[in-house]
Amino acid sequence: MTDVNPSAAGSIELLVAALPEKYQPIFGHPELSEGSSRGCEDRLELILATAQRLQKALGRPLRVLDLGCAQGFFSLNLAAAGHSVRGVDFLDRNVFVCQALAVEAGLTRVTFECGRIEDIIETLNDGVYDLVLGLSVFHHLVHQHGLSAVVAIISNIASKIDCGIYEVAVREEPLYWGPSQPEHPAELLSPYAFLRVMSWQPTHLSGVERPLYFASEKYWFVGNDFRAFDSWRFQSHPMDMSSHRKSRRYFFSKDVMLKQYSLANSTRRDFNRDEYQNEAGFLANAPQAMEAPALLEAVVDCENCWIVREVTPGRILLEMMKEHVPYAPERVVDGLIRQLVVLEEQNLFHNDVRCWNLLVDVDSQAHLIDFGAISPERADCVWPHDLLLSLLITVREIFMGHVGPVLPVRRGLLDVCMLPMRYQAAFAHALSLPQGAWTFKELAARINSWPGESTEVTGYIAALVAVERGMLSLEGTLAAEQHEGRLARQALDQSRQDLDQSRQELDRSREDAHRGSLLAEAREHDLASVAALQRMVEGLKAQLAVQEAETRRFHGDNASVLGALHHWQGRANELESLLERVRQSRSWRLTRPLRGFRQLLQQPIAVLRRVLLAVMRRIKRHPDLAHQLSAVTRMVPPLHAKLVSVAVNNQIIAEVPASKEHEGIVGGVADFAGLNESQGLDRLSIRARGFYRGIAAGSSKEHR
Repeated sequence: MTDVNPSAAGSIELLVAALPEKYQPIFGHPELSEGSSRGCEDRLELILATAQRLQKALGRPLRVLDLGCAQGFFSLNLAAAGHSVRGVDFLDRNVFVCQALAVEAGLTRVTFECGRIEDIIETLNDGVYDLVLGLSVFHHLVHQHGLSAVVAIISNIASKIDCGIYEVAVREEPLYWGPSQPEHPAELLSPYAFLRVMSWQPTHLSGVERPLYFASEKYWFVGNDFRAFDSWRFQSHPMDMSSHRKSRRYFFSKDVMLKQYSLANSTRRDFNRDEYQNEAGFLANAPQAMEAPALLEAVVDCENCWIVREVTPGRILLEMMKEHVPYAPERVVDGLIRQLVVLEEQNLFHNDVRCWNLLVDVDSQAHLIDFGAISPERADCVWPHDLLLSLLITVREIFMGHVGPVLPVRRGLLDVCMLPMRYQAAFAHALSLPQGAWTFKELAARINSWPGESTEVTGYIAALVAVERGMLSLEGTLAAEQHEGRLARQALDQSRQDLDQSRQELDRSREDAHRGSLLAEAREHDLASVAALQRMVEGLKAQLAVQEAETRRFHGDNASVLGALHHWQGRANELESLLERVRQSRSWRLTRPLRGFRQLLQQPIAVLRRVLLAVMRRIKRHPDLAHQLSAVTRMVPPLHAKLVSVAVNNQIIAEVPASKEHEGIVGGVADFAGLNESQGLDRLSIRARGFYRGIAAGSSKEHR
């Protein structure tokens, strides 16, 4: 790398005339720019706009490195805009022109030098520059050194300079270096987290246009939103199992997030475009009751769809479950169902209501996310496709505090008896209606108006438990099949890799054999090696055929499992229909007293408890009577404390009345500061004192 100064006697006109190619317009000399190979004004406008955004974010002029600066058109214009620029080019005559133009224009904050890009980057220090320009130069390095070597150079640049603007040549161009370029130009810039095509630019070499990228490890630039991001990831949640096949990226700043839907993957293109349209459309016209985040930008280009929106406060419920962070499950479920009702009233439905699509704030209020899953289609994305059954599974998971493994179908957690009573009764009623009448509104109404009495759901549960047990019995089979399938795919992939490696070695051996530069002995050895490799290839082909047969068998087994699942679902529908007929029969109604008497004999405590709760709820409806009975029970403090605790824990009253006499009642909050052991025990309930003495006795035994 050498610094070069133009001859004092040479004029700019002579220096330009001496160029082997006038690639760019000549800065400040329109009369000399005629005949330039490329127009640069469109790219300059985009580059200056980007530099202005970055300057605003940093609060100062930029420090720019222009790699392959040619005649300095972009470097000199950036310097004229007030930025510090270092231009580098491998051709000394280009540098002569650049230096002469800088002196003529009085630009003192720009320097030019001869050098190779590889050498410049090798000596580059971290944080010296804010922006790098690499405009149509790296395809020559790819042709010379190979793609992996140039990606390593780009990675070095990305780690030391926050932002880059690159124009990348493509392999479709009919030039000698075309076949050496990557299949997709973005592969060259893969070290960058954020990458977006700003425009496609024509060139003088062919009719094929080149993409102009903005790339950064620290900033995103979408529409009019230029912002620093703190983190990014491929996965939307820890259990997505790469379902989007790395076709999405999620970027996060303090209060704003960016979602990238890639259109490059043909298998996910239509799905990503549909979800982008769903999300952009919903956020642009979200119901006020949903409290949806504000949409800041929605942009579609040839390679990606972009959503910039505010971040909803809270944590993903799935993460809270994994970290055992406490939350109020009933408040979460109530908030979730309330939002589903709001969507239903707009004829909109969320097809992926899962614990990883729920944000929970500090008040345990739930917020639905993944707005791309909201559409007028009334069906869940996987089995069971009915939205109410799918919600039942999610509600079960919320109360369990655990989400099981993600299988080809969801776990059949359909037993409503595992839920608190008011949800149990509401789901049992809603699902007892004809399937066409299943609505979130009806479910919410039943939850909110629950009279506090138990509901007979035994027959209904028998049908659903049959489905659930069938599903659970299939989970082991599915897990085993998945494991076997993974092993088969791994073996198949390994066989293909071995086959590819053998083919490459065979090709190299054939090339060496045809060069004629080896000794006869070496040629004979190569021929033997080629024969051995051919035998190896044949063996690998046989292994590959076996693995492909195993894979086909695996797919056939999966089809049989899914058929079994459909059978269970049909069986559940039959049982539900039979159950409804039984419950509507006269004999069922006439034998109800006998069933009640049998329950009293078998579970007297449970029946008496339900009777007590029903009596307490009826008394609550008559405040005068409740006040009188409360005054009577206060004469027996332990009985009064127990009744209040039962009322609070079963939501008959919202909370323990705030008075001195209720301190220490279960469900209340008491302050024990400043009390000795005896005083503290007096504040506890009888049951709590029993727990305390048991713990104290155990502790004393350990100390002995």
